[in-house]
Amino acid sequence: MENPKQVFTEINDASQTLVEAVIDKRSEESINVQLVWSKKDLTASKKVTYHTQYNLTQDKHDKWIVSRTLCPSDWEVAAFSVSPSKKYVVTLHIDANNKEFPGQFRVYSEATLIKSFRSPKNAHGTIYITERDGTLPWSNDETRFLYVAERKSESPSFWDEKSEDDTTQSTKFEYQDDWGEQYTDKRCGALFMVTVSTGKIEQLEKTPENVTCSDPVFTPDDQGIVFCGTRIDQPRRLGLVHCYNRPIELYHLKIDSVEAGCSLLAKEMIHDQSSSNAVHFRSPRFSWNGEQLAFLATHDVITHNTCSMLCVMHWESKNVSTIVDVVQDPVSSTMVMEAFNGIYCAALPQRNCWTKDSQYIFFQTQVGGRSLWKVAGRVNKSVLSPAYVSASDSQIASETFLDHDDGFLLIAAQSPTQPIRLYVRNADLSSMTKEGYPNLCMTAPILLEKQALSDVKIGAWRVLPIPTYSSDKACQQKSEDVDIIASLEDTSDPMVAKLRVPPTCSALDYEALIVIPKSPPPEQGYPVLLDIHGGPHGVSPVTYRVLYNYFAALGFVIVSVNYRGSIGFGNRSLESLIGKAGTQDVFDCHYGLLYALDQMTKGGENYDKIAIDQSRMHCSGGSHGGFISTHLIGQFPGFYRSCVVRNPVTNLSSVFFTSDIPEWGLAVSGVRQFESILTTQRLKQTGFASLTRTERWAILKRLWDISSMSLDLDRIKTPTLFGLGGKDRRVPPTQGLQLSDSLRALGVEIKVLWYPDVCHSLDSIEAYGDFSVQWALWLLKHNV
Repeated sequence: MENPKQVFTEINDASQTLVEAVIDKRSEESINVQLVWSKKDLTASKKVTYHTQYNLTQDKHDKWIVSRTLCPSDWEVAAFSVSPSKKYVVTLHIDANNKEFPGQFRVYSEATLIKSFRSPKNAHGTIYITERDGTLPWSNDETRFLYVAERKSESPSFWDEKSEDDTTQSTKFEYQDDWGEQYTDKRCGALFMVTVSTGKIEQLEKTPENVTCSDPVFTPDDQGIVFCGTRIDQPRRLGLVHCYNRPIELYHLKIDSVEAGCSLLAKEMIHDQSSSNAVHFRSPRFSWNGEQLAFLATHDVITHNTCSMLCVMHWESKNVSTIVDVVQDPVSSTMVMEAFNGIYCAALPQRNCWTKDSQYIFFQTQVGGRSLWKVAGRVNKSVLSPAYVSASDSQIASETFLDHDDGFLLIAAQSPTQPIRLYVRNADLSSMTKEGYPNLCMTAPILLEKQALSDVKIGAWRVLPIPTYSSDKACQQKSEDVDIIASLEDTSDPMVAKLRVPPTCSALDYEALIVIPKSPPPEQGYPVLLDIHGGPHGVSPVTYRVLYNYFAALGFVIVSVNYRGSIGFGNRSLESLIGKAGTQDVFDCHYGLLYALDQMTKGGENYDKIAIDQSRMHCSGGSHGGFISTHLIGQFPGFYRSCVVRNPVTNLSSVFFTSDIPEWGLAVSGVRQFESILTTQRLKQTGFASLTRTERWAILKRLWDISSMSLDLDRIKTPTLFGLGGKDRRVPPTQGLQLSDSLRALGVEIKVLWYPDVCHSLDSIEAYGDFSVQWALWLLKHNV
């Protein structure tokens, strides 16, 4: 077998990730496409980002000719934004070593630098550049742009220079709460406006001091700004990353009028029936004609990630219409391309979310594990499906809308066997009708970029629907470990039952992504890796992944189960996990694996039999996937030859006090309240009664009982590798250490990898490279 390090290096070096994409129709015969790519350089231990250009010209036979610039250019840019007319581009460069001027803005016109100015350190703190914060939105007249940065605050000590009569107390060491994982340097974001002609940077002072700002956008007349705001005057701030049930409101700030000031849009909105239940708002986007404001909203839910609504507000009247509502139970469809299971996305596209006629809205969502783009009709409130590049259900994996200009769409497509491909397509927006199969007709795709297939080691893939009875029936019939199951599912304690979230059940199929190596199976059959996503309200995407290609190169079949609780299957399926962690999710994964193995060994009408060595099963997962994995080796001792976990949750009774999202543990435990944490805004408004000592003890016991630490650890024999991030705020590394220490003391083979400066995702280049190879070596060691 080849050296695992060398195999990983070759596969990683052949992969690149698309960061940004812009399409510009120059004329009827000419289109320009700008792309920004990134690549993980393992040797230099850094992420390399570069820029490429494509030009499309139409010849006399109406055929599009694609040409690419010879040499890509380095792209040392933290953020950039294109003006509405595409006349200007602003870039932001951040120099962490420049203490006086950490941010530099450069404005270009026709590829020529016309302005350059710097943001002084004394104006604000860290500049916010994540998707949630918004990226340098332009005014409609293209004379100004906005950004979000940390509000400046003073923290003096007793011995700082000050006037003799100054009685200010020292605040230098007072604890300041933040927004958790990946937001540790962000406490209160303020809005800043830059005037291009002068380079003047000014803080917009009229925003409420008790609100942190994000995702701003100019109003159509440029005399105001709409932004998202989260109040900071809470007993405790909760983590924001990947959490869409936070209390976020839309605000309207008037800046260029005699009525300058800030107001809460919720007080002016006139809701329809569906949107009246919305309490969390995000991603405001104005239509091209300035008459409509689109935004995403969610209900008051206990789950962090959930099905969103797409709403549109008429800007003048403030009437709100729900264009796409929450989907509880998806309509059964035999065609994946027709299916729509609800909106599951972090945000609407920041650029060109609307069509030019202001009638349609582009958005990305999940249909099971497939990430697909859709179009929502504002007038008829319908969800329309495009003619995807992959024209058949068996081939379609994931397709992403990137940008559009005058009917030409820029699309990215990929699958487990095909790295990202980029296409330009001409769409006939008039083809979108309400009757029959809603379809967006498009011309044949023009291929821009197709990554080489020589390094793809995956021979085949499929998405397998799994009936819920495969795990529900097995759970009911499981005779062994009755005491364990009873403990995990027991909410009969009157103290817990009083505070319990009503359970939800789902009989909708879930699914597994199966990835088969290109190499022939060994004589005994392929070994299998069961890989489990985190969240728990996340998803295992049907996309090209370096690690899956790597494990396929090493000869493993990969089965990744999207258990009930995953996004993309309707809201009822997602919420069915509430209160059932440690049972439903664990059984969905284990018995879903067994179902997949049975189907693979039988074969089917459209796929061949696959030889599987059922004595060589391995499991892995991160975060909640680590929670499930550690349950698997405890509830099914001896079945899995090895286990690999990344920042796993192992003890809910302790992670409640240390995680940036403590209410997550309450949600999966099915408990509404504990200590100062209430799981919904409704509970906060009704003033839920404080708990007695007995009730608090009962809840702690409940949290402990569904943790893998509470299992009979004596029965666990599976060698387990832990990867822990020293700066993880979501699942602090003590979670992994608690279980690893306990198992090591019982004689289980344990290895702990500690990455001191890495957060929850272990995504630094050094940690990514090291852990990937360590993972492979662990699998190979315990596969013999």
